[in-house]
Amino acid sequence: MIKLRRVKKTSAVAMGTLTGSNIGTYFTLENATNLLPDGVYRVEVNYSPKFRSLRPHIWNEHIIAARGFRIHEGNTVKDSNGCVLIGNGANLTTLKLTESKAALTQLMGELARLGGRCELTIITEA
Repeated sequence: MIKLRRVKKTSAVAMGTLTGSNIGTYFTLENATNLLPDGVYRVEVNYSPKFRSLRPHIWNEHIIAARGFRIHEGNTVKDSNGCVLIGNGANLTTLKLTESKAALTQLMGELARLGGRCELTIITEA
């Protein structure tokens, strides 16, 4: 199981961490106007038509898979319309992520070792 903890939230951005016993620690950034609700989700690595490659896909019984929420690379809120952006570093002043592509590559390797599937819990603390 992995956990996304939202620790800072503004009217435009939510920032947090993505952690788990079988993965490293990453920073996250989301568009605050289109956040996934707190709860438990399934994550499955599968083909994304938008990215034309594999990306972690997020859904549960309330958020249908067809909505297309993903974990993917990106540095600013402009790179997300509801998806979870991931990075190895974050600047809480400028509200930007750093080393996003490297973080996604690392996470994809860790998810592959988990069979490409896991459970994600989202908690908003901000």
